Amino acid sequence: MEEIINDIKQNIEEKIFWSYPITKKLQECDYSLVVRWAVECVEIFASEYELRNFYKIDEYLTRILEELNQNNLNRDECREIYKEVWYSPWREDAQTAVTHLWWSIANFKDGEEIEAAKSAGIAVEVILPDEKNHHLLDRYLNIAQRILIEHQSQNIN
Repeated sequence: MEEIINDIKQNIEEKIFWSYPITKKLQECDYSLVVRWAVECVEIFASEYELRNFYKIDEYLTRILEELNQNNLNRDECREIYKEVWYSPWREDAQTAVTHLWWSIANFKDGEEIEAAKSAGIAVEVILPDEKNHHLLDRYLNIAQRILIEHQSQNIN
């Protein structure tokens, strides 16, 4: 992961879908890691840049994490939540990221794991509106690395 992160830091302005190597690496372990990464990044962004809608965002992020743990919804229900947020009058960058997360979960339920990971990665890219904001980028990358390390330490056989 360290090599991936260093490459992103050095070349982010030249990369399209810069998040994909991270989502791919996390998904190799477990799809839920990809979503957890995106959720944590959205939480940071919303709490610092879009405070006006933070509580609405937080409600949707909580529902996403609940869905990861309980798996109660089918893909169509996930797509309905996607539409609910996408077409809401209060949609900004964090809300757009939330829609990509619900789309990701729907894709995963369809068995489209690569598309699911890409959608979650796009959620993170949406909330990095300025690639030159290295402070925010570094925080997102550190979250990915922490999530992977935690997962690996919990799954040592």
